[in-house]
Amino acid sequence: MDIKLTYMRKKLLTLLSVLFLSGILFAQDIDLSKKVPFDPTIRTGKLENGLTYYIKHNAEPKERASFYMIQNVGALLENDDQNGLAHFLEHMAFNGTEHFEGKGILNFLEKNGVAFGSNINAYTSFAETVYNLSDVPTTKPGLLDSCLLVLHDWSDYLSLTDEEIDNERGVISEEWRTRRNAGFRIQRQIFPVLFKGSKYAVRDVIGDYDVINNFEYETIRNFYHDWYRTDLQAIAIVGDFDVDQVEAKVKALFSTIKAVENKREKESYKVPEHEETYYVLATDKEASQSAISIYIVHENKDEQEKTLKDLRDSYLTNLYNTMFRMRIAELLQKGTPPFITGNSGYGGFVRFYDAYAISVTANPNKEDVALEAILTETERVKRYGFTATELERAKTNFLTQMESAYKQKDKISNDRYCREIQQHFLTNAPTPGFDYEMEFIKKELPTISVDEINAKAKEWLVDKNKTIIVTGPSEGVKHLTEEEALAIIDKVKHAEIEPYVDEAAAASLISEDLKGSKIIFSKKLKDFDAVEWKLGNRVKVVFRHADYEKDAVSLSAFSKGGSSLYGADYVPSLMMANTFVNAYGVGDFDAISLQKMLTGKKVQVTPEIDELTEGFKASSTPKDLETMLQLVYLYFEHPRFDADAHNALKGRYAAYMSNLANDPQKIMQDSMQLILTDYNARTRIMNAEFFDDVQLDRIEEVYKDRFQDASDFVFFIVGNVDEKTLKPLVEKYLGSLTDTDRVENWKDNKVEAPEGRTEKEIEIAFSTPKSNVNVIFKNDLDYTQQNRLGLALIKAILDLRYTETVREEEGGTYGVGVRASTEHYPNSEATLSMYFDCAPEKADHLKTLIYNEIDKLIKDGPTEIDLDKSVKNLLKIREQSKMHNSYWMSSLYTYYFDGINTNDPANYEAVLSAFTVKDIQALAKEFFTGADEIDVVFKPKAE
Repeated sequence: MDIKLTYMRKKLLTLLSVLFLSGILFAQDIDLSKKVPFDPTIRTGKLENGLTYYIKHNAEPKERASFYMIQNVGALLENDDQNGLAHFLEHMAFNGTEHFEGKGILNFLEKNGVAFGSNINAYTSFAETVYNLSDVPTTKPGLLDSCLLVLHDWSDYLSLTDEEIDNERGVISEEWRTRRNAGFRIQRQIFPVLFKGSKYAVRDVIGDYDVINNFEYETIRNFYHDWYRTDLQAIAIVGDFDVDQVEAKVKALFSTIKAVENKREKESYKVPEHEETYYVLATDKEASQSAISIYIVHENKDEQEKTLKDLRDSYLTNLYNTMFRMRIAELLQKGTPPFITGNSGYGGFVRFYDAYAISVTANPNKEDVALEAILTETERVKRYGFTATELERAKTNFLTQMESAYKQKDKISNDRYCREIQQHFLTNAPTPGFDYEMEFIKKELPTISVDEINAKAKEWLVDKNKTIIVTGPSEGVKHLTEEEALAIIDKVKHAEIEPYVDEAAAASLISEDLKGSKIIFSKKLKDFDAVEWKLGNRVKVVFRHADYEKDAVSLSAFSKGGSSLYGADYVPSLMMANTFVNAYGVGDFDAISLQKMLTGKKVQVTPEIDELTEGFKASSTPKDLETMLQLVYLYFEHPRFDADAHNALKGRYAAYMSNLANDPQKIMQDSMQLILTDYNARTRIMNAEFFDDVQLDRIEEVYKDRFQDASDFVFFIVGNVDEKTLKPLVEKYLGSLTDTDRVENWKDNKVEAPEGRTEKEIEIAFSTPKSNVNVIFKNDLDYTQQNRLGLALIKAILDLRYTETVREEEGGTYGVGVRASTEHYPNSEATLSMYFDCAPEKADHLKTLIYNEIDKLIKDGPTEIDLDKSVKNLLKIREQSKMHNSYWMSSLYTYYFDGINTNDPANYEAVLSAFTVKDIQALAKEFFTGADEIDVVFKPKAE
């Protein structure tokens, strides 16, 4: 008790001192040359051995903590005979340490509900390697100490045994194979030019296949000894614990690690400057899009401590990029867009460098048109800049976003704080803390002028360190040559270009008087601490106050029917309806004028037509609640169907799809979709021809039919608003929706999997030889909590088994994906899918392992250990989810849609905790026995 009170007093005094000092600081002009202060809520220090630590108390999630080991070490530090070993070493950290033999880290943490992949993970890049243990319970005695011991071992005590190294070669070889797609191969063509003369040009992180499979054991141990050392390491620990106690543990445990003597000098690996413009054409037969990019590289200040001017400059960059994106969005709404997607802006590039990047995805064989169009918009900004009204909108929106984030700062996750700390350690990223930065923004944002931002374009858009990159399919497409690209750049530079004209927005969303209707019935929902209202127009509204997210209100709604009520010829239009309707705008506002109209408001409303229902998904802040309800009213009563916007978006989609025919991933996806639905007429593959059938009149016809009667809609509103404030708004806007008292239901169109066993082998022209294995089971299954949670446990158990057998023991794949789903309507059924990539010669053998684990579940059930791990992880996730508004939205929706009270512990915690090995075995028998089975292997086409 005394410790907790002392800690709370310290936190309070710290906060008061920050607010007091910031009040003094911001009451007068700011000296922008000063260093950005470091967040006082983060405890930091450096041990004598050079290791840096960061510790912060945070209760999101409650009673959880995250532990990060940040190594300022990546692929750039590899010798040629170590190409890929920085990444290999990352894998080895999970394969034995001084205190955790073999898979000890994973086994120990999984027994405490901490799952591999979602909670236990790591990544390697060119310049860093970062490990994380996330959402670790802090209430279990000794678990926090054990996680510190894991970080301790990752620092300097990896086992790196010969046997474990050899076992991991197969896993990484399969990761190498999985990552060898068109994007990766194109990157390998680009980097030698873009990074000419630097280490970036000859490293790709995943490494060289021959090195991975043949390196000597001492080679990786040498890399470990040279670079995994305390002066290049930091640990970040953020969570619901006592900071003083954790700091004492860190000092005691990590101070025992010895600093490396005679350490190797760490190079920065700079990218050489160049006056001439580089050009590279990178193609691949599997590439799906033609694209042109121009990078202008600028050295940044990653190696320096940041000043307040740097922090202020980051806001200028944000505003510049936001305004440019808005101009591109407006351009793509008009007529025939000159490109599919495009952008132009400044941002981070690689360690020590930023870049101004101009990028555009071209329509087929129109790379010249696309490049000229995006360069024209960039040149327009360089010559004339942005307008004052554009800047004011951007500043207003930026401030709105920051104010909303500030109100919800208690919901910043442990992992987000750890990632912020990570960037501070690696690149000196500003980390002033929310309180300081919010005051700084309020003070400095008004002082940012349009002239300052416009000057940035001239500073960034220079001819030095420029590279032109053209990418796309290797066959059937004409690509820009170097001479043609340079000629277009010169043409635009000397072209006559008019300044941008910013059109003013209207004053209000709704000009008509709304009649509304009163609440005629109300009842309490005690199980949810919620209330149900029925309005005079028969609209049903379910409301629950929830302030887990302080600045958030969510709305969801459904009505039965959906696209199921229309014939197969309507399917393409309805598949795209949700995307297209948003692009049309609403009422008197096209999409661009609507966005201008919503300046300073954080609100989003999306009408949806799904297979069985139609409805809304919406969100806002409490301040913008009325605007959200106004938009719901407009989308219901005054939808907009804009032919120009429709044709522009349709053309972009068709162009995007035109080159996907050579993409193996798209071919496999389309094949599986057709097979899984037994080639039903309602299954349409999205290709260029598909968009010929996406018709504006059909979208309008169906939309107006689906949203003509509100009497059978149920609206759910969850958020930080009180009942007194919400009632009159609901009565005014939802109470004004049209009521025709129509009674409807969805239609079962019998879109089902093929009966019995379906087995296929399909040949595909993979550039990198591999097989893709898919095993799917579908069966009728009663939609009960026992079955739903039981299937979730079977999925989790199979995850564990396949990781151990197919990945680790066999080294056969980078990972087996397992998915489980249950459906209530139109039929109660369940689906379980397994899929993975592997070497073609291993596909048949590995597939037998997939079936073997299923057979074991049916015959013997799972092990007690695997069941316990899976139950604990699901219970942990459940506990964390309750502290968010979305939990209550989901619970209420499920209660009304499916008739199940998932909030009742008897329907969740009690069900999960009661599962036995025999229960899982029985469910496995019920589900797998007699299930429709689909077994599809995609394999390389024989040459």
